[in-house]
Amino acid sequence: MPPKWMMLSVCALALGLLLYLCPRISFTGAALGPFKLPYNEHAVRLAKLEEISSSLQPIPSPTSSKIQPTTSLTILEDFVSHSNGAAVIGNLTSPVSTSLLSGVLKRKHSAWSALDDGNACWIFHGQSGQLAIAFAEIINISHVTVAHTPLELTDSVEMAPRKMILWGMVEGKENLEKYNALRQNATGILLELFQSALVITHNIAFIPLTSFDYNVHTTQHIQSFAILPAVANAGMDFGVVVFEILENWGVSSYPHTPVRFWDSNRERHRRGLTRTRYGSHGFIVVWGSSEVMTDRNSGHVTETQRGG
Repeated sequence: MPPKWMMLSVCALALGLLLYLCPRISFTGAALGPFKLPYNEHAVRLAKLEEISSSLQPIPSPTSSKIQPTTSLTILEDFVSHSNGAAVIGNLTSPVSTSLLSGVLKRKHSAWSALDDGNACWIFHGQSGQLAIAFAEIINISHVTVAHTPLELTDSVEMAPRKMILWGMVEGKENLEKYNALRQNATGILLELFQSALVITHNIAFIPLTSFDYNVHTTQHIQSFAILPAVANAGMDFGVVVFEILENWGVSSYPHTPVRFWDSNRERHRRGLTRTRYGSHGFIVVWGSSEVMTDRNSGHVTETQRGG
């Protein structure tokens, strides 16, 4: 029988050889084929954002952007549903209303329901709130559209949003350079928003894309607002946005239902649409750098390029 020290040496050698070969067997074995762990930039971005402990603060309402012609929208490819990689940034999103005591109801009405299909809606307490979304691809935004059931067809106008701001998270060297230039040379509404906004910590910067009021009492129930010209002309693109509702038209618990970003050109990532539906009451859409629209009656489809 071999000495004990020799047996231990053989065992140690075998263990060392096994540890040396295991990674190679696991990742390059014939059964599995070549395998390389991807670098998940999206997950890294989410991890950074989850460190943020404060939320964006309400900003005094500046002069609203000009309302654009009304049209209905062709529903395009679903851009950032939960199943396609969209994620809610919890520390920049309003919590579920405290009146929803049941755990089941809280899950049904959480902010994540805004990214799913179905009739579930995100309900937060009070007349103001915000929803932060990280999506899987980068888009260039040019307009935001808000719609609500026409006044003559509903008695629940209190649910309609009123004062809103759309924010974009600044990422990448090129975008950061544009952001710094815009902040240094800002005038008008953009300057007012920069001066009023709370500085975001953890080296993460947000830029106001637009600020506007939705008028529920006008006959034009579909209202479009352009991204601030200075921001649009800078050509910045975004992978994370925060949609902030500063005020609605009267209710204390605000239902906010499924959000949709749509993209009609996934190769260029330059035609993203964000659609936020308010149940049967209406929706919000963020338009990318080109828009595909259809007349509801004739079905005629037109495409327009981003304006200044």
